[in-house]
Amino acid sequence: MATWRRLGAIGGTTMAAVALAGCSMAGVGFSDLDRAVRAGDELPSSAQATLQDSVDLSSSRYVGEDGDLRLWLARGLTPDSVCLVMVSLNGEAGSGCGGPGGVAVGGMGIEGGAELVVQPDGLPVPAGAVVISENVHRI
Repeated sequence: MATWRRLGAIGGTTMAAVALAGCSMAGVGFSDLDRAVRAGDELPSSAQATLQDSVDLSSSRYVGEDGDLRLWLARGLTPDSVCLVMVSLNGEAGSGCGGPGGVAVGGMGIEGGAELVVQPDGLPVPAGAVVISENVHRI
């Protein structure tokens, strides 16, 4: 079974940005996750089967698309974790999870070989980034 377990997920870059900005990790929010549930927020069954051991399936929120990937944010199963869930057109699913400072995910068909970055509310959009949602950007 082909899963995206080899994602290059790193949270240090975004964590450093939060620390340098002088933000406390307590009370860090993700507007995309905090909004009310809407149609389309439920993860596809292929993603649910693949990620049930790492992602809180009930917390997923659809945030948009990047090239051939559909994207959701969800809470991880570890305290204060946030996950970017990616599902390709053929149904393959993968995720990258990080702490309250966010996560950066590379590879896996991300348009232009870029990274998708999840960052908490209140941080500036990185220079040159493509805004996908309130908390998700392609750099």
